[in-house]
Parts: sequence; structure tokens; C-alpha cells
Amino acid sequence: MPPADHDSPRIPGPVGYIPDPLFAEKRRLYHAVDQFALEMKARLTRKLDAGWGGWDNPTVLPDEDVHRQMVLCAHKDLNANGQEADVANFALFLWWRRLHSPAAANSVPVPDKRPAL
Repeated sequence: MPPADHDSPRIPGPVGYIPDPLFAEKRRLYHAVDQFALEMKARLTRKLDAGWGGWDNPTVLPDEDVHRQMVLCAHKDLNANGQEADVANFALFLWWRRLHSPAAANSVPVPDKRPAL
């Protein structure tokens, strides 16, 4: 449930502190991300229980296959139940592999200059 205006934290303004106008939106967004992550985990657990594996091992499941499955899943019927979480899970596999690849371990991180939500 979104917070009431009086629940909004205050941020510095030109004349004292003012309510953070994005607080309610940030709270809704973070809640949506948390709920989506739960759906992703539930779907992954069902796949693991069914014997699927190799999500983090490109020799078992090559990146090209993960990408192909992600694209195919994204083009399913728009009314397919859970399709969005499946696409996100394939994206997670690719993201994790790139983050933990030998090349990533030897690279210099580039600071993220985008504002935080």
C-alpha cells in the first residue's frame, strides 16, 4: 500500500525540508521488484526440482542457447502465465555469467553515474 503524504521522508529544499515527491513511487517500484523476484525464484525452483540445471555453466548451457530461449520465451503468447518471469530468469543467467566471467574478474569497474532510485 502506498504511504500517506505524511509518511514521506523529507529532503533538503531551498527553504528547510520538503517531502520527497518520489517516495511513494519508489516504494511502489521496490515492492513490485520484490514481488517479481519472488515469482522468478518460484519458477526457478520448479525448474530445478524438475531436473533442469547448468544455468551458471556455459559449457553445459551455452550463452547462445540461453539468449535464444530468452527471445523465444519473450515472443510467446502475451497471455502466457509467468512468461515475464521466465524472460527475466534467462536475462539473469546471462547477467550473472558476464558478471562472474574470467574477463569480468580482470576488468576495471566503471562507476555508475546514474542517480539511484
